[in-house]
Amino acid sequence: MTVKRWAFNVTKWQPTDKEISWLCDLLPPAERERIQRFRFPIDSHRALIGQLLSRVAVLSFLPEGVRWNDVDIRRTEYQKPYLASPQIPDLLFNISHHGDYVVVAAGYAIHLGVDVSRVEKPDNESIEEYFAIFKSYFTHREWEYINDLTSGNRDEERLHRFCQQWCLKESYVKALGVGLGLELERIEFRLSNSKRLSDERVQAVDNDIVVLQDGKLQKEFKFELSYVDPLHPVALCYAANETAAVPDRQSLSATDGASRFFRVMSWDEIEALIRQAQKP
Repeated sequence: MTVKRWAFNVTKWQPTDKEISWLCDLLPPAERERIQRFRFPIDSHRALIGQLLSRVAVLSFLPEGVRWNDVDIRRTEYQKPYLASPQIPDLLFNISHHGDYVVVAAGYAIHLGVDVSRVEKPDNESIEEYFAIFKSYFTHREWEYINDLTSGNRDEERLHRFCQQWCLKESYVKALGVGLGLELERIEFRLSNSKRLSDERVQAVDNDIVVLQDGKLQKEFKFELSYVDPLHPVALCYAANETAAVPDRQSLSATDGASRFFRVMSWDEIEALIRQAQKP
């Protein structure tokens, strides 16, 4: 299964007002309004890049003749974006943004979800106090995974494991597309490769992961847990559809969909793809 995994460091992006205006004009009115409602520029930048990057990723799977304005992305009743037109069966995408990064995953699947999180110490409270807020969101076994550490900086490792679990849960819920309709405590993740992932974060991809919902193993779902950089874990969840009819399309590069790591895009790359998709 080919899945594009792209990331963009939004904190390094310093667009002018003119650029923001141009880019917002490329989006439907409803999405422009969403972006303009944010109080802080960094939040509006995350939302804007998410919309742009998702369209670029979708276009990378479509025939060469499909242009920017041919792509119609809408939202479900749970606010999950989906490709409404052109109608390509099982071509899915998902976006996430937190901390420094916006990430997108796109590919042919039955279900697809992605989530990124920044590992950071809580302000004005201990880690125990912070974790207590989320006590009901994780199972007893998951809390054992988060807290049962034998080496390294204990608090740092606990925060990393907490964020890993959080990303996995969010990626699964987003893949299902049910919003808040599924309580997180009904989901339990089991990881068997956590030490290697913690020791070599940026170089490792852990896919030896299973999920149980209401105690039942969900065999059709696959997971990949990796890091965009040392402070940003990212989880990818998908249920593959290996029989999907894939239209002919030259990818961004021969290995772009084969790598299991998220490729960090530059703004020059993204802008070039946007402009290319607007050409007659």
